[in-house]
Amino acid sequence: MVLKLLLLAMLLALTSGGAGISRHGFWKTNVVQNDSKPRHSLRPTLSYSHKFSTPVPINPIQSLLQRHKRLSFQRREKTDTKYKRETEPSKKGPIDNLTTIIQQPLEHNPGTLPPFSSLQPIVDSVTLRLVRLVTGGKSKFIDTELNIGEGSHKQRVSTPVHILDIPGNGKLPPVVLLHGITSCSADFAPLAYQLRSKFSRVIAIDLLGHGLTPLPNAGNAKPHFSWMTRVVSQVLDNVLPESGNEKAILLGNSMGGLVAMRTALARPDLVDGLFLISPAGGPLTEKEISGLSNIFHISSHEEGTTFIDRMHGQKPAQPLRHLMAWVARGRVNNRAVKNIFDSINPESFMTEQDCRGISVPCALFWGGEEKVLPKQHLDFFRANIPQLSVCNPVGMGHVPQNDDWNFVASRCTEFSNALQNGGETTEGWVRNQRRSKKGEGAKATDT
Repeated sequence: MVLKLLLLAMLLALTSGGAGISRHGFWKTNVVQNDSKPRHSLRPTLSYSHKFSTPVPINPIQSLLQRHKRLSFQRREKTDTKYKRETEPSKKGPIDNLTTIIQQPLEHNPGTLPPFSSLQPIVDSVTLRLVRLVTGGKSKFIDTELNIGEGSHKQRVSTPVHILDIPGNGKLPPVVLLHGITSCSADFAPLAYQLRSKFSRVIAIDLLGHGLTPLPNAGNAKPHFSWMTRVVSQVLDNVLPESGNEKAILLGNSMGGLVAMRTALARPDLVDGLFLISPAGGPLTEKEISGLSNIFHISSHEEGTTFIDRMHGQKPAQPLRHLMAWVARGRVNNRAVKNIFDSINPESFMTEQDCRGISVPCALFWGGEEKVLPKQHLDFFRANIPQLSVCNPVGMGHVPQNDDWNFVASRCTEFSNALQNGGETTEGWVRNQRRSKKGEGAKATDT
């Protein structure tokens, strides 16, 4: 009789509306609220892992109704989540966070450098370590000396010049890479990697005030392009005998092209040929110099991306484009680079007489999408440099070695081979170029 009563009590409890098994055990004391005061009842409770902790009735009909309600709510929640995902912006990833950081405006405080300029040596140092690891090159510092000033103010200044010395596997003579303004030797890494298989040695030089080479401590004396020519000549005198070579091929881009031409004029005994990539050095008026300086004025991230787009024939990929804009923004605001810009005047550039004095063969690589230097420079060099051939590739900008380094490396190799094959100079290079033009990634027109 007692057993029957217990079973009846259990049945009544199971069929009542609020029963369930808890995670703490089969039996649980539930608190039932009413209008007056809580009362306690001993009921079995049901355990399940639902985030809303909604009790699941044991009664079949109530269970079905509750399940239908729960599934309807879940479907509605899933639909709302999908709508939010489509309409609301997604969470930012690492690249977006980096973009947000580098888009912050520069602080122009008198007498202090912008924060990006202070970070730039660290960025260049890390990049250089990666370049050495990939190319097998070594960093070296060559001691150079400059006589600066005139008369009683003349002084002798010693400056260590950093070079990236990469051993090659080829038979061609050494090639020396000279970068443009705001750049450095590490930026030649992709091109140097391609050249090392054809040349016996690849040497990239950090020009004064760039990379790891400081500007000479010359007091109040303003920097001058002639300093770079003298420094490059001393570096070549120091490093070329190490590999048993007397001459090298100078490859210069932008400002590096001007330095290469000046070096060929001053020391033709060190130069076997010139491979000029969008070289600076054509005559400019004061107004044109001011316009050129404005291109290198970057005070916001938007101006940085515009600068990168102007430099290249085609826009780089979006994450890389933002990173390159951040790097360029730091470099152009470097104090040494600003001092070099301030020292530019019409006398810094090549004259017709200077161009006619270049006695070594020259190849001029001028991008079809050049947006930094005026086309008059190309016409000026074409009319005045005696042994000159021109390649005008379509789809490349001011830095073709970044647009398509394979194409530039193959043209430099063909030019160097032409110099070594029985005195065949620029005409041979043009013929070789026309034969190998088929199948290349970039189109070119030759003159």
